[in-house]
Amino acid sequence: MTNAVVAPPGTDVRAALDRLLDMDPAVADRDEIAALVSTVAKMRGWLDAYEVWCVRRTGELAAVGRSEPVGSMFARAGQRSGRDAAKVDDRNMVCEQLESFEDALVDGRIAAGH
Repeated sequence: MTNAVVAPPGTDVRAALDRLLDMDPAVADRDEIAALVSTVAKMRGWLDAYEVWCVRRTGELAAVGRSEPVGSMFARAGQRSGRDAAKVDDRNMVCEQLESFEDALVDGRIAAGH
């Protein structure tokens, strides 16, 4: 990989992942489980935003003949159904229209289902 995608300021993805890796839910109490579930939601939002960034780049590459279309990429490489792959592309369109939606995904304030 030649370029790295950096998480926006305030999004400490590594620290969130470390929290998940360091805690075993099987021995967690109620408050620890609540914290883990919150961390998972934030990670999921960031991953959804990361997919949006991948959609954009795939679209750029496809436009110049250096990649298959977005739907094909996400169906094949992302092991998604055609319907799920289309949802990722739709999410990108929403993010392009509403920057605040993308910011909320990155920060984990909302999930992709919104």
